[in-house]
Amino acid sequence: MAIRSIAVINPKGGSGKTTIATSLAAHLCFEGFQPALLDLDPQCSASDWLAQRPADLTPVGQAQAVYKNEILKKVRLPKACDALIIDTPAGLAEHNLKLVLKQAQSIIIPLVPSPIDMRAAWRFLQQLVAMKAIVKGKNKVALVANRCKTRTMIFRELTGFMDGYRFPVIARLRETQNYIRAAEGGMGISELPSWQAWQDWEEWEPLMHWLKSSDSTP
Repeated sequence: MAIRSIAVINPKGGSGKTTIATSLAAHLCFEGFQPALLDLDPQCSASDWLAQRPADLTPVGQAQAVYKNEILKKVRLPKACDALIIDTPAGLAEHNLKLVLKQAQSIIIPLVPSPIDMRAAWRFLQQLVAMKAIVKGKNKVALVANRCKTRTMIFRELTGFMDGYRFPVIARLRETQNYIRAAEGGMGISELPSWQAWQDWEEWEPLMHWLKSSDSTP
């Protein structure tokens, strides 16, 4: 069986990569997958989330990265794994970025409404558009507006910024303490009670719809 592979990438810290990666792992559990997380971030936040995950929830495996001279060479997957989520660090070196693109079918880029973040994202998206894997369609890329306050001017600026690229905008996720509550308990947003997180569940539906569609795979 082919492994479903998804990478969450942004060149700047603080965009919510780990939050999205861990919640995505929990969503895939709900969809019947046996997911594994690959934590490439030196801060090891995704690994900490795995360590906190309650035993009564569907388990999420941990994949291992093999490096040589700081270059990512291969990924070791746990047994009984049919989906891989890659949580990448800020400032991912270009040679490792290329290897992540080689590993992943789908690329999710979270963007937050901040001028500094948008400038960093612009440079990264320009770099990404020029890469052979993207040009040849070997990866499918989508944008996620993260930590949004929809009635603010900067959110409108972010929306205009994202609409300027050929990559689809597949979700807009609000800023809420629910993500912090879920992460502290080793859970995803989908594993919080409905009375608490129903709005967040609705915001995740288009993201999951895209991942389940042929638009998200080469």
